[in-house]
Amino acid sequence: MAEPLSDGFTLPALQEHLDELRAGEVVYIKQADFNRLFGVNDAALGRLKNFAAGHDCMAIWTRYGLQFQKQQGPAKAVRSRPAPQRG
Repeated sequence: MAEPLSDGFTLPALQEHLDELRAGEVVYIKQADFNRLFGVNDAALGRLKNFAAGHDCMAIWTRYGLQFQKQQGPAKAVRSRPAPQRG
């Protein structure tokens, strides 16, 4: 497993790391850093989803923290239900 970013990094530093990744590469952050950057309330997962998608990454929870994996193309939002059929 990759080493996590050093303690005390900033959100702009995480953004920079994610933007530099190539498809399939990962950046790992500790759970405490996720809590510090995204919060520990009901909106935290929504912020995480938007942040990861904005950097073409998928967020993957591990037992050690959170891993961002760069996707081949733009990350797509997952629909909660099928799109309506036309015609």
